[in-house]
Amino acid sequence: MAEDVQAALDEMVPALKDLQDRGVFSSNEIHQIVDRRRSTEYDVRRSTNPRKADFLRYIQDEMNLEALRQLRTKKIQQEERERERKEGKKDDKKEDVAGMEKPLGDKHIVKLIHNLWRRTLIKYGKSDVGLYLQYAEYCKEIKAHAALSRILAEALQLFPHQQGLWIEAASHEFFVLGSIQNARVLMQQGLRVFSHAPEAQQDLWIQLFCLELHFCERLSARSTILQGGASKEDGKNKETVAGDNDDDDNVKSDRHKIAKLVYKNAVAAIPDSVSFRLRFWDQCRLFSDTERLQQEIVESTRTDLCKDNAEAWMAWALFQWERKQNRKEEDQDKDDGSDEEEEEQEESNSQDGSTKKRSAGSFASKGSASKKLKSDSGDEGDAWSVLDILRRATQELPTEEMYLKAVRMITRYIATLQQEEEDEDEDEDPDVALGFELLETLFDEAAKTQFFSADLVMEQTLLLQRLNKKEAAIKCLEDFAEQKPVTEALKVWIYLAEISEKGPIPILTKALGGADMNHPSYYEVLLH
Repeated sequence: MAEDVQAALDEMVPALKDLQDRGVFSSNEIHQIVDRRRSTEYDVRRSTNPRKADFLRYIQDEMNLEALRQLRTKKIQQEERERERKEGKKDDKKEDVAGMEKPLGDKHIVKLIHNLWRRTLIKYGKSDVGLYLQYAEYCKEIKAHAALSRILAEALQLFPHQQGLWIEAASHEFFVLGSIQNARVLMQQGLRVFSHAPEAQQDLWIQLFCLELHFCERLSARSTILQGGASKEDGKNKETVAGDNDDDDNVKSDRHKIAKLVYKNAVAAIPDSVSFRLRFWDQCRLFSDTERLQQEIVESTRTDLCKDNAEAWMAWALFQWERKQNRKEEDQDKDDGSDEEEEEQEESNSQDGSTKKRSAGSFASKGSASKKLKSDSGDEGDAWSVLDILRRATQELPTEEMYLKAVRMITRYIATLQQEEEDEDEDEDPDVALGFELLETLFDEAAKTQFFSADLVMEQTLLLQRLNKKEAAIKCLEDFAEQKPVTEALKVWIYLAEISEKGPIPILTKALGGADMNHPSYYEVLLH
């Protein structure tokens, strides 16, 4: 073993001498490096009980040494450039830097680290996927793309049931090497590996879907760059562009054909999971120009799963809510643009004519805004408003979960509309009044059912307090607390004690009178 260690150290001599000659390390530091490497080589080469920790420590020491070498090399180069600048020499080296080969010493430490990783993987890699991931991370840091591709391929052969490896390999192929074909092949291979366990395919389906959306974004950006001057043309071209909106929408829709196909196949493999479908929608919301794709996902979820799933109803309502907000923002942008055009016309025309145009323009703006509020959906897919959807949901799925989710969303919806009115000084949205009416209807219906729960009562109480109806809120709490056992109405009793004018002691004393001493709720009331 001593001969092998000495032979390994002898191979390092030229590189270490180069580092010393260029002033990166001093003679004393070179001796310290050699002594450390000799000691560590004995540790990793010993025949009895070699430890993985010794290999990892060796690698970490060399990575630290490489970081120090980079800092010192950079400092030396800066000093050389400064000295040449003072001497008045022209810096002609910049043109040749890209083509120059690195000195032997600069490549030596990185080459040694790769060699140590290979030795570590040969000895311990077959049972530890974490080593492959650490090596892959190092390759990404130093941008060793060829080594990274090789390492990921080896890892997939040894650990084909690691979903993260398939995703990492596909991401490397697409984002680094720029090959969408290889990325697709890898993801499809991963899906075939997990064909026996559809639930385990979820992350792979989602990542394949995102891969296609990223590819569409890249194509869109490339098209924008190639056609960059088209948007600046004016005059006759404006009418042509305005008349081709439908064609543009079709192009955007066709651009997502493969993503739609991925979603269709994913739903066929895992048909009954609402959360799985909603993950596709969440990913779509991170990309531009995916409104039609989002609509198709939400529509398929509504059609297939709304019958007995509250999450599907909530997704449909949330989609319509976001769509209404997006269209409102678009209308505001159009109004701002029209206002700017009107100001330019006012400056170029006479005072009388400008006054007439200003009044006509402001009237048209108000008319379009009111029209938008009356029908926030113009096409067939938008026929249902947020409140209509939630009302229908509680009718077709009358459960505690559905009522509670609907009440909470309506409350947030009303609060958002009211906040927008305050911030933008707009007229009250008709949905505000309709929302309060619907909340009152839902609370009345829930009170007559068996699933009228403490959570629903708390939501009703908070709403009444927000409307400055404290007496009605207290009565609501008292009625529920008297009808239900303390175990079910514990939070109601506690909240009633906090807001009641009688004070907490008489309220909680009454609650203790109906509580079971053997139940934890008795002691919780007692603590309060």
